[in-house]
Amino acid sequence: MPTHYLSSSNPINIYVTDSIYYTNIPNDTVVTVLDEGVGPNCMYNLVLIEEPSLIRYYNNEYYAATGSVYRLTGTAESAPRTCVPHSQYDDNYEPPDDWYNVVGVPLLNKKDQQYYITIVSNYKTFNQIEQLKSDTIRKGTNKILDYYFKDNSDAQISRLLNYYKFANFVQYHVPFEPNLRIKCQISIPRKYIDAIQDRDIDTSTSLSTVGYYLKDVEAKVDKVSSLLEQYHKDVVFYRANLKNINLSNDARQLRSFREILQSYFSLNNIRTLNKRGFVEFSIDNCFNVKNASYCDEKSCKYVKIGLSQLTKTAPFNNPSIVNLISQLDTISQIRYCDTPWYDFLNMFYYPQQNIAPMQNPLDKYSDLFTGLINSILDFATMQEISTQLNEAINLAYKPSQDEADLTFEDRLFKTLSQLMLNYRNSLVVVAGSKITTAEGIREYLSDFTTDNIVEKLKQIKLCELTFQVMECLAQLVSITTIEETHISFTYKEQKYELIPFLTVDEKRILFRKILNDKAVNRQTINRLITKFETDVTRLNVIRKQPYNELLETLINYMVS
Repeated sequence: MPTHYLSSSNPINIYVTDSIYYTNIPNDTVVTVLDEGVGPNCMYNLVLIEEPSLIRYYNNEYYAATGSVYRLTGTAESAPRTCVPHSQYDDNYEPPDDWYNVVGVPLLNKKDQQYYITIVSNYKTFNQIEQLKSDTIRKGTNKILDYYFKDNSDAQISRLLNYYKFANFVQYHVPFEPNLRIKCQISIPRKYIDAIQDRDIDTSTSLSTVGYYLKDVEAKVDKVSSLLEQYHKDVVFYRANLKNINLSNDARQLRSFREILQSYFSLNNIRTLNKRGFVEFSIDNCFNVKNASYCDEKSCKYVKIGLSQLTKTAPFNNPSIVNLISQLDTISQIRYCDTPWYDFLNMFYYPQQNIAPMQNPLDKYSDLFTGLINSILDFATMQEISTQLNEAINLAYKPSQDEADLTFEDRLFKTLSQLMLNYRNSLVVVAGSKITTAEGIREYLSDFTTDNIVEKLKQIKLCELTFQVMECLAQLVSITTIEETHISFTYKEQKYELIPFLTVDEKRILFRKILNDKAVNRQTINRLITKFETDVTRLNVIRKQPYNELLETLINYMVS
């Protein structure tokens, strides 16, 4: 049915191509408009002419100048539109065939410059096909507007759908499985969406703002993720019953933070996350992200497109993780040794937790436990220590045994083996590194008095020294044994208080003294540095340093 007519005070031309056209088309020729704002500079409408005398030798679709096309009575007004440059069309673009597998997220088809979206309808049959189309067009329009940060109120959607040819029902997909709802695809030309004004940014004073330089984010996220993994092992060991909290899953989601952020910024034509760039989030009191912005050396801009989808995607849809992200600076400085898992959850998890301190399951077996640890440390090699651990683990986890039938000792070994699994590296580092005697450490820490050295040694916490540092020390100091009269093995909040908490300066004194006493050559220093640094480019630069600078570089790695 015709929707428009042609009229002009000048001769009316209709085009098949740029060079093939018909002229002097009569005024008041009725047409059906198939598309608006097409061709060079978006100056034409694609029209359908059904008058046989005008069709002649070509098909009945032509291009008519937009200024010569007028609405017939009863035809809806055309929606405001922008002109999508012809250079942005890509005739080689191939849209995905499995469109029905991506639900609720718009896709720009670069061939026709339309936004397509798949909607799961409320219908399982075609008994109400027109209602199905109407409902899914409205639902799809809502989601496209929301995704591109446009006003998606009911009144706005009703107004837009009253325009001529604003949204189209494209196709449907009926799942093979019975009783599943029909999926539908709708499309809206980009030119109409781009012409709609963005909705207002929420700048309420009730929102809190947090921001990071991107060069710092990755390292901080890694630290916090590792911390969550350690606390997850604690929760398992304590057999704590936490509702709706899985720290291991949270750690995994948090690690995806930068990747999800990169994808989000790409949607907004921010192609690279400049390391000097700054990202900022506004967060409400319930730790929902309300808006985001990105700054580089030149300017700052709100990052709007896809914000609604971002806030539905892990980790941004998890208020607890958003809370962690908002406090990355603080949490990345937390030392696992000093903050029990229940204190951490009480301080940093949302909603507010109120977990009472819990007794360590091993406290009642402390004497037996101390004897077991001391017996493990009697072994001379890491291989023998590993064998001893495996024997305990195998004893506790015999597949044929039901836990209810285990003896007291077997149950004890099962509990101990879980602890050993959680802290296996710590045990192996202690025994495998052959830490110097208290007398030897006293010599190296000569700046401290004899009266306070033993107390300082008792303050040293093993987790303050990384595995690489301990392995490095093991290759520099003589093989000795630990004298129990000077250093005792104690257990407190799953920490072996063995040797330091040393301050950074105290560590420097210790490591510099060891390295100087051993007169370590350049080759050895370079070999030890590779335990900390794997980047080939950085290693090549480091190896060219003068001896004293090279020595300080190794020390810097050991204390970091």
